[in-house]
Amino acid sequence: ASENDYGGRTGVWRILRILAKYGLKGSFNVNALVATRYPEALKAVHDAGHEIVGHGYAEDIQTVLLSKEEERDEIRAVVKIFQNLFGERPYGWLSSGMRHTQHTIELLAQEGFLWHGDAVNDDVPYAIDVSGKRMIEIPYRNAISGLNDTGMYRRGLTARDLLGAFKDEFDVLYEESLAQPKLLTMAMHCQMAF
Repeated sequence: ASENDYGGRTGVWRILRILAKYGLKGSFNVNALVATRYPEALKAVHDAGHEIVGHGYAEDIQTVLLSKEEERDEIRAVVKIFQNLFGERPYGWLSSGMRHTQHTIELLAQEGFLWHGDAVNDDVPYAIDVSGKRMIEIPYRNAISGLNDTGMYRRGLTARDLLGAFKDEFDVLYEESLAQPKLLTMAMHCQMAF
């Protein structure tokens, strides 16, 4: 629990400083429980112009164990909490652990989401039709070098290893992008914030 507390107390602020230093914008996947525990951090992320992405209610609630109605209720609860905290709802969604159900995309479309990020099936975003509504699937690609800080940390790698992996993946995708577009994703968890 203290690892997660680090994210709201310290890690998010470090990431915000780094992004500001280099003039970058990011998408922050935020679950509603974290938002209610650290509202000042969520407001700072929003006020700095970063995207707030719905990430479920809590990490320990797995949508694959919910009924369709329970999953809809969770999505609606997340939207309501974000609207109450900073006056805007999220338009993107990344399921906790990227574990979505057969109903997730349909429910997100019905609830007004514009994009979904659980897919790992492409190198670039693509449009999908969901019951007559257009959504964008933004693949969460980290297969080349495993650019996910918690995954690397669990394998005993360091921040320097993460930087090296990021540079390597950037170089590969940059070269490939000369022939066709590519997307580079890099997951940084606030509770890690190397």
